[in-house]
Amino acid sequence: MSESERRGLSRREAIAGLAAAGAGAGLYVLLRDGPDDADSAGAVRSPSPSCVLAPEQTEGPYYIDDHLIRSNIRERKLGVLLELRLQVVNASTCKPIRGATVELWHCDASGNYSGFSTPSQRTYLRGGQRSNSAGNVKFKTIYPGWYQGRTTHIHVKVHVGGRVVHTG
Repeated sequence: MSESERRGLSRREAIAGLAAAGAGAGLYVLLRDGPDDADSAGAVRSPSPSCVLAPEQTEGPYYIDDHLIRSNIRERKLGVLLELRLQVVNASTCKPIRGATVELWHCDASGNYSGFSTPSQRTYLRGGQRSNSAGNVKFKTIYPGWYQGRTTHIHVKVHVGGRVVHTG
């Protein structure tokens, strides 16, 4: 066995893999092909008949209710680019929910949250999107960092009809 075959994952590869897994596991939404998911005739594909929902989580101490609607939440933050595509579905019927607002926020590679660690920089790595007719949203961000006591994670809050229906 060569040296390259014996080599395990680097720390960076492991963190990137955990970030991707954590983002998918902690969300109310299903990871799908995303908002631009349509066939050649322009019809949006329907979701599968069953869905997997993640459990509720606490909001955490770093939420800011800033009504920031945007898909690109990077704001000049350096890191490994991440395009996060999510689908919001009804927990009872597994049907997509149109017009839901999905808010995301996460820390940077140093474990800092905008508005807290850096009060003058209130909005980096924060934003919201409204779901399309297929329940899909898409965000451009970077892989999240972590801090002491918490694994790599992305916070999410889903609003439907003016009320919070999921926090994860």
